Amino acid sequence: MIRRLKSSPAALNAGASIFTFGSTSLWGLLSIPVAVHYLDKSEIGLWAVVNALLSYLLWMDLGIGSAIGRLIADAIVNDDRQEIDKWWTATRVTLWIQCIIVIIVGLLLVSVVIRWMGIDPQLMSEARYLLYGGVFITALSLPMRGVTGLLTAQNRFHWILLMQAIVPWCNLIIFFLFLKAGWGLKSYLFGLAASQIATWVCCCSFVLSGPYRPKWNFSGISKNRFQSLFKLSGNMAVVGLVEALLKGLPTLMLARLGGLAVVPVYNFSSRAPFLGSMFLCRTYHSFYPSLQRLHVSGHKEGFRKKHLAVGRVTLSFGACGAALVLVLNPMIVRLIAADHYFVGLTVNMWFAVSLITVPFSGLFKLLLPISGSMGKAAPVAVIKLFFGICLAFLGWNWFGLAGMAAVFALLPLVDLAYAYLRGVKGCGYSYREFSPQLLTYGTVVIVLTMVTGTYMASMNHSLTTLSLFSFRLEFPAQSALLAAAGLFTVGFTSLVHSFQRLIKNT
Repeated sequence: MIRRLKSSPAALNAGASIFTFGSTSLWGLLSIPVAVHYLDKSEIGLWAVVNALLSYLLWMDLGIGSAIGRLIADAIVNDDRQEIDKWWTATRVTLWIQCIIVIIVGLLLVSVVIRWMGIDPQLMSEARYLLYGGVFITALSLPMRGVTGLLTAQNRFHWILLMQAIVPWCNLIIFFLFLKAGWGLKSYLFGLAASQIATWVCCCSFVLSGPYRPKWNFSGISKNRFQSLFKLSGNMAVVGLVEALLKGLPTLMLARLGGLAVVPVYNFSSRAPFLGSMFLCRTYHSFYPSLQRLHVSGHKEGFRKKHLAVGRVTLSFGACGAALVLVLNPMIVRLIAADHYFVGLTVNMWFAVSLITVPFSGLFKLLLPISGSMGKAAPVAVIKLFFGICLAFLGWNWFGLAGMAAVFALLPLVDLAYAYLRGVKGCGYSYREFSPQLLTYGTVVIVLTMVTGTYMASMNHSLTTLSLFSFRLEFPAQSALLAAAGLFTVGFTSLVHSFQRLIKNT
């Protein structure tokens, strides 16, 4: 059984996911002291705002990069090389056209965005420099977006994960060297260029070294093929763009409502929980290729059992991670930045909750592309965005940062509800037979995290202090530590049992 696990593509994906998480976590944490050392709070805030805005451009591919993985999967399973070439050609032509459109539209919108954000006059030249250059560099990443879908269909997704582990370091190293040389915020642009060059090199290598190297076949450029491509990708694009908007919305709202100096306080405090949620998302997504193959091949019972096993492992990891965030995140922020960058225990509790809700939602959102239809996911995403913005403003006005954090922590549950209702039926199951216990377990973990975090926030006045060399470490009171230990124990016990079941289904 262990030999099967080691040799399976899912195990390779899971192993690569863990390695990538370790690498990106270290990169994400190290980037904070580097930025704090060379930049002030307003400059760090502008850096975060530009990063959020440029991330939206990645969804201007209209979901083509993600959709091709599902559309080309049947041809790869059947080893229909002519069909593979047709889909690959249609995808490459589309993405290059989109690259040109993004450059034109993005450059035209820079001035509008700068005026809307109300950026300080002393940072205006840096903002223009970063946005104009960032638009051009980011747009050039679009032609490589189809590689992710191809490798997913080939069950070689572990190479994408490894690339994601390597590329950020190219960015950070160049960013640091140019900061040290006195380039200030402009260093961000050089780091971004280095990461895009590394991405191109990796993607080209992966395609050329694959089991079959797709070739140009211009008969794939047809109206019917483009209709099929955009029919699936259109919904995926809207959903993905909404997710990107919501991910960057706290940064943009805080920059507008509270000023650039507030942005790093929120972002640095959420960095460790965000990295944890990304690890959990990578955990379940590393099994996406094998789940897709099981569905395409018609193995319904195997698909159901594997999805359940992956979900239990992901949520068990989430319970452990939430407990660690509640205890360790304040200390992490103080060590890598400073005391005045920590946002508070109540907001920290909502960060811990989001570590559960984000992957919990994602587990069921996988069902939509696997079924080959996103249904009404796009209108649902747009409605969620509208109400999310309204609720975030109300949360800020009524409860400050805690209200805003609560809104963004709970919004993923809207996606979960629709993905479950639409995805289960789309994959050919009834609601009774597909993962009711997973829904129950996820709900219990969320409630336990909220109760534990609220209790720990109420014990803020009583801390346990430990001196380690020149560092003064502050931990919650003993009773609060016991509460977090209880949550961790529940998660770890379930994790051991769930991992054993996952091995049996691999």
